[in-house]
Amino acid sequence: MLGYHNIVANDAKGSGDASLHLSVEEFKRQLDWLQDEFEIVSLGQLARQPRDGHPRAAITFDDAYRGALELGVPELLERGLPSTIFVCPGFLDKGPFWWDLLADPSTGQVPGPLRQRALFELGGRHHLIMRWAQDRGLTFHPTPDSHLPATEKELLQAADSPLVTLGSHTWSHVHLPAVPVAEAQEELKSAGEWIVEKTGEFPSAVSFPYGGTSTDAERSVAEAGHDWAFLIEGGPFNPKKGHGFPHRLPRICVPRNLTLQGFMLRVRGAWPS
Repeated sequence: MLGYHNIVANDAKGSGDASLHLSVEEFKRQLDWLQDEFEIVSLGQLARQPRDGHPRAAITFDDAYRGALELGVPELLERGLPSTIFVCPGFLDKGPFWWDLLADPSTGQVPGPLRQRALFELGGRHHLIMRWAQDRGLTFHPTPDSHLPATEKELLQAADSPLVTLGSHTWSHVHLPAVPVAEAQEELKSAGEWIVEKTGEFPSAVSFPYGGTSTDAERSVAEAGHDWAFLIEGGPFNPKKGHGFPHRLPRICVPRNLTLQGFMLRVRGAWPS
């Protein structure tokens, strides 16, 4: 289960939270290798039947970035490959995500103390993080259009394809372990209802925002009616290694500038993801 975020043009600069923005050329090379080595199936098919003697892989995108929809999904559709897009409906048609605005341009990363405060003290809530940063005079760095959340129209056009499935990433990308249970439940409920309204199908899967989970978060996901919930790391799915719990399933995170050899090792479980 591969976890991508954004796909951008080859000449795009490493702005924002740089590791999230993979070049389309890197993406194509990875797909070429994957198609030679794996049967690429839908997320639901892999989650239901993870091992049958034939290696399988599923492709997911978190956050519904515009670049992923403009460059990543068309590349998959041209190859006839399925994918799942985990969307936060509350971000569609809006400005950049806080982590892209506040990433240090010299490192391409959100400074560790800032990220910790944003996730655990402010609950990953975009509006509170932005207000906190403004009050302290932090610099918001410009980001290209490819780094914006997609519009509702762009997302639903992609979801028109039977090869594209929408999953829930909560309504507004809160850090579920750090917010009250009632707020987590409302975030999941609102996102699920939006997806049903727009597609007619309830999302079977949730991706934990920021990859963060807890016993309460997993219980909230299960009570909301979702079949599976995914981390953004953990390596290849293997029930023999304790990956059988459906609301804490691992994925292989695919960052920018991972060499093809590194990608191969990561997918085969030989390099931490």
